Amino acid sequence: MFLQRSEAVPDQLFRKIKGIIEGDSFPWFYASTSAYDGNKELETLHNGSFGHIAYNGGKITPISDLLEAALLVALDKFSMQLNTLKRIRIGYIPIAAKDTINPPHVDILTPHKVALLYLNNSDGDTLLYNEHYSSGGHLSSSDYYQYTLGGHVTVDTTVTPVENKMIIFDGLQYHSSSAPIKTKRRIAVNYVFT
Repeated sequence: MFLQRSEAVPDQLFRKIKGIIEGDSFPWFYASTSAYDGNKELETLHNGSFGHIAYNGGKITPISDLLEAALLVALDKFSMQLNTLKRIRIGYIPIAAKDTINPPHVDILTPHKVALLYLNNSDGDTLLYNEHYSSGGHLSSSDYYQYTLGGHVTVDTTVTPVENKMIIFDGLQYHSSSAPIKTKRRIAVNYVFT
């Protein structure tokens, strides 16, 4: 499953969200890796990024309500239902000196969907791979990638971030973000849901 839509969120709602997130007072937190399961070997492959968890099984920050509303409006355009919202994470990847693709991963180890809402035009592509996680939670995402897939995945789809574009895909499909080398930042809202 792979879906995409330009102008996923009504313009006024999108501009409000973008203005808050790109504002000088928005809190960002450094992460040494974009893949969350703690594989130190994979962490050395890239320079890190910044993130902001707005929702993680419950509201964490004030922007979570706006971001959830944006997802609901976009899902209507995709003719999809939201059953359970698991997490909303905003990711900020700064410009890099060289091409850097972050480690292939899945966000959580149980069946889910991922939606990415791009907040700016950027050359930091998202890569979706042909391979899917299927360990049933017995192995971490990075261990399954290393030991079951032999540390090798093949690209299925490449998506270039375009402002207010949303993509939705099977959350058990391995995917990676990449760092921009032409634009100063790549900002995307990552939704994990069923």
